[in-house]
Amino acid sequence: MAADQHGLTPKQEAFACAYVETGNASEAYRRAGHSLNAAPKTQTEAASRLLADSKVLARVEALQAEHAKRHNITVDSITAELEEAREAAMGSGQISAAVSAIMGKAKLAGLIVDKAEVKRTESGDIASITTNELEAVVRAGRAGAAEAAKSATKPDRVH
Repeated sequence: MAADQHGLTPKQEAFACAYVETGNASEAYRRAGHSLNAAPKTQTEAASRLLADSKVLARVEALQAEHAKRHNITVDSITAELEEAREAAMGSGQISAAVSAIMGKAKLAGLIVDKAEVKRTESGDIASITTNELEAVVRAGRAGAAEAAKSATKPDRVH
């Protein structure tokens, strides 16, 4: 198969797009047309390996960044919406649904990640971890990189 402009095969590109859309590697694997007749465990393991591929992961991150930019979702915009919801909540006490929607938008944009402890298997074999465990590792890595970049741009002292 010929590679696209991002160095991916058509199925890898389809997987990356479906993963950004669904947030589920196994579902993205199926939507991309990979081994539809394979056992679910086999699909999950293959999806994990595909998501761990550096080119595929880079494409997923690029697509997520494009979505955040297109929808003008930033840490500042989410913070402002949360502040509006907090102020309204102080007045009415009925804002939990609004806060949940805002948090959902932030997660969708990749700005908020759920932390999860991921333990190595005794064999240390990455193929034996679950898709959710692998996704948690990827998210934690992205969050750490974003925090490091944010810290690097802050001045050493406040004037």
